[in-house]
Amino acid sequence: MGGIGGFGGLFALDTSKYTSPVLVASADGVGTKLDIARQVGRYDTVGIDLVAMLVDDLACVGAEPLFLLDYVAVGKLEPARLEELVTGIAEGCRTANTSLLGGETAEHAGVMAPDDLDVAASPSASSNGATSWAPSARATRRTVGFASPDSLSNGYSFT
Repeated sequence: MGGIGGFGGLFALDTSKYTSPVLVASADGVGTKLDIARQVGRYDTVGIDLVAMLVDDLACVGAEPLFLLDYVAVGKLEPARLEELVTGIAEGCRTANTSLLGGETAEHAGVMAPDDLDVAASPSASSNGATSWAPSARATRRTVGFASPDSLSNGYSFT
């Protein structure tokens, strides 16, 4: 709805598409995958995985992502590293057909080590009508799985 600036992102909900909208929100971070990204010096995939995990969580309750807000905390701001990370988040948003509406970058000098960083995000989504939070698995339901092109963010502390 607008350009860069301000202290809040604006989003117009398409009420012709969502006639009985139920808003759904989530939050997550990529956790220990950041340690591997630091070791190999590559941060773009971290952003893609962050969005993928969040969108997967929303899909589990039948919600379609509308927009996402990110949060990046660093010990020392390194513009090239931040650009690579946010480029990955933006690519994940494009793939998920959602908007990177805004976020926050915080430098925690003296609190975090200079090469430390953490990243998290919070998406907002909508479903059309009631969304069931109760498990609905039963013998008549089918489970569909998709092959992953790479290791995802969950469980890196186990590898």
